[in-house]
Amino acid sequence: MMIRALPHPGAGGDPIRERLVVHAGVRTRQLRVEGAGPPVLLLHGYTDSADTWRPLLRSLHARGRAAIAVDMPGHGHADPPKPTAVLPQLRRFATAFAQDHPGSILTGNSLGGLSALLAGEEQGLPVRGLVPIGPAGLGYQPWFFAMRHLITPALIAGSTLPAATARLAVSRVFGSIAAQHPIPPEVVRHYASHFRDRKRVRGFMTMVHRLQDEGMPGCLDVARIEAPILILWGRHDWLVPPAGAKLIREVRPDAELEVWEDCGHCPQLEVPDRMADRIGRFVDAVDAAPMAAPPLAVAA
Repeated sequence: MMIRALPHPGAGGDPIRERLVVHAGVRTRQLRVEGAGPPVLLLHGYTDSADTWRPLLRSLHARGRAAIAVDMPGHGHADPPKPTAVLPQLRRFATAFAQDHPGSILTGNSLGGLSALLAGEEQGLPVRGLVPIGPAGLGYQPWFFAMRHLITPALIAGSTLPAATARLAVSRVFGSIAAQHPIPPEVVRHYASHFRDRKRVRGFMTMVHRLQDEGMPGCLDVARIEAPILILWGRHDWLVPPAGAKLIREVRPDAELEVWEDCGHCPQLEVPDRMADRIGRFVDAVDAAPMAAPPLAVAA
């Protein structure tokens, strides 16, 4: 990891610190809180940014736990992806993020959850565990693949609206799809700001088309994942149905699964305190688990 610029301290006592870093050659922004124990690494979903984790970052900090969120390639303040296959780039980025923070818990929501699982396939990845939250790549609600034909033109047209009108429209759609509970206004404002111009919207649409063409869903090889897994899912996820967790547990029956009945696609926004507590218990359980014994030497 290379640090290119140092923090913009949180205002008004906010514990979140911001800086620019480089992972796998991608310049990006990092939000972090200090604390004890293995850091919780946070990867956001498609069209989102590290800002989606602000409520959870504060909850983890209040519990004395360290956590770091980053902007994924093509999102927030990060460099755009190269004009090649996207999934390998996301895998490399997530892998480098984990390698730069050994002993961490790699966590992600939606596309970030898929990226965490893809990184988990890398042999020898220095993580203590994986926490995918409503991960992409394991199946979608039927309307999802209408995006290319219906939602894309609407978003591109919407990018020409006055900025305030466009942000209001995006805010309302995001609030209805992402959650069953009200979302903090600060987070909604951050999300709406991602759709700031036609170029950014076209970048999002190009990315999702390429992801579909690359075989998402069906791109995971769960059998390669060695780390402990905790799967968190909202029952009312309008994007990726909780049934997708079955594909992980068929291969890794030891993977823990919790489906939260009162949440949607982004439970980190709806119940950050509950999520901080649950991740904390997972971290404690992983830390308490006995280490695997080294292989016995065989006499010549």
